[in-house]
Amino acid sequence: FWKARHLAKHSDIVYATEQELASAGPGNERLLSLDVYSHEAYPQNCPVIIYVHGNQWVAGDKKNIPPFLQYLVLKKWVVVSINHRLAPQFHFPQHVIDVKRSIRWVRKHISKFGGDPSYICISGSNSGGHLAALTALTANDPYYQPGFTDVDTTVKACIAISSCLDLTNYKSVWSRGFETWFAQTVLGKHTIKGEEEFLSMTSPLSLLKQKLQIRRKSSFNPNLTLVANATNDTSKPHEVTGEDDLVPFLIAQ
Repeated sequence: FWKARHLAKHSDIVYATEQELASAGPGNERLLSLDVYSHEAYPQNCPVIIYVHGNQWVAGDKKNIPPFLQYLVLKKWVVVSINHRLAPQFHFPQHVIDVKRSIRWVRKHISKFGGDPSYICISGSNSGGHLAALTALTANDPYYQPGFTDVDTTVKACIAISSCLDLTNYKSVWSRGFETWFAQTVLGKHTIKGEEEFLSMTSPLSLLKQKLQIRRKSSFNPNLTLVANATNDTSKPHEVTGEDDLVPFLIAQ
């Protein structure tokens, strides 16, 4: 197993506030922590990439990072590998909320580790890729930012590796029994039936298609005004609009 040399690793930094830690309950501090990887030769203004581990939303750990991230550190990047709360103890959207909390931490603190807080990308594999992609496509949505709606959670790019990007295709793609497991374990719902709208609003592929469709309509009609959903309703994810910048995506198998 290849490991890059001369990396500086700063381990187990808690990114949650004291109030958020108390809300998560005792013993969950590690689930709300991150590791920072940097290179001693590059002390400042390095681009930053946040990595979200996979393992079906129920397991995994920030210490397991793919070799390409270590390579990025050699190429003057700062890597932030995060943990997040896990199902079934914590149901969706708590996982996405945690990813956005880590962005909040990076904005405020990453310059101390040589990173540029204005240049943040995000990546993840498996379920982590789903969370990374959803984070990239729901920047500044109050539904996913309870208590920190003033924080800018936009990212420059997203790399999703072997990820579940379409939660709406369960009838034709998911293995038998997986939909029930997903509904009960990850979503905390008895069944997935009747949740099509929610699945669409939390599927990165659906959100991306919506953004592209809106952009195509606006290009055909220059007089069409794209109005953002300005409501402060946090009971459900906001509808996407086409007026925000479209995040570059790399989808890898």
